[in-house]
Amino acid sequence: MLIRLVSLATIAFVLSTPALAEDASVTAGRKLAVAKCAGCHAVDMAGESPEPHAPPFRTFGPDFPFSGLRDALTQGMIVGHARMPVVHLSRTQSVDLTAYLKTLQTPGPARPRAQSRIPDPTHP
Repeated sequence: MLIRLVSLATIAFVLSTPALAEDASVTAGRKLAVAKCAGCHAVDMAGESPEPHAPPFRTFGPDFPFSGLRDALTQGMIVGHARMPVVHLSRTQSVDLTAYLKTLQTPGPARPRAQSRIPDPTHP
């Protein structure tokens, strides 16, 4: 009985570990956003960006290419306006920051799908 209880506890811990790691990543990402980005960007669900040209992080949208942003942050992101500093984060920091940014996005209205250019033979 004791062995079975210990086995169940071990399984429960292993299954919960990814969720704990994800929470830690989001928490670390928020701290990073506050420390490095909040001088220009609104980094929470409310508020305006201190720098008018810096978009609030919550406005990126659920379809934003976060994997590309994560890679750009790791390689040294250079953006097209003079006030944005070159941002270079470690791989862990870029994963944490993008994990946090994803939590800020709210689903927007569904985008219409592109019309197919292939003619439908059943509808002339």
